[in-house]
Amino acid sequence: MDVKKQEELQKIMYQAEVYKQQIDAINNQIMMVDGTIKSMESTIEALTSLKTTDAGCEIMLPLGSNAYARAKLSDNEKVVVGVGAGIMLEKTIPDAIKLFDKNIENLHSALAEMQKKSAEIEQRLIRLNDIGEQRVKEMQEQNKII
Repeated sequence: MDVKKQEELQKIMYQAEVYKQQIDAINNQIMMVDGTIKSMESTIEALTSLKTTDAGCEIMLPLGSNAYARAKLSDNEKVVVGVGAGIMLEKTIPDAIKLFDKNIENLHSALAEMQKKSAEIEQRLIRLNDIGEQRVKEMQEQNKII
């Protein structure tokens, strides 16, 4: 059996594994971004419902891990939102919703880029697998002749 062809086949198999790992990593990122989008959409729903809640009304304040505290809503027109790097700003509810909508739009763009990149790598993997299968056939044919 030709050593060069064996080495080439090993390189192909290694590169195929690298492509698979890249696809898995991108798919994990896609899932995380999708989860962030869903969370932001849920936040927009909560902000929308907050607009119709009267100031002074008792609300359930989420603390995390399914724990809540009772609180009185002192202002139903403004909220404090994180804008990145640990910076928090007070915004009107419509402005906060616009901010989340813009973030969602940016995340959808990033998601489309990730999906495109994943599809490109998938195509490279398919081509590489085709080449690998062809090399295996060539090696099998060579062994039949010898």
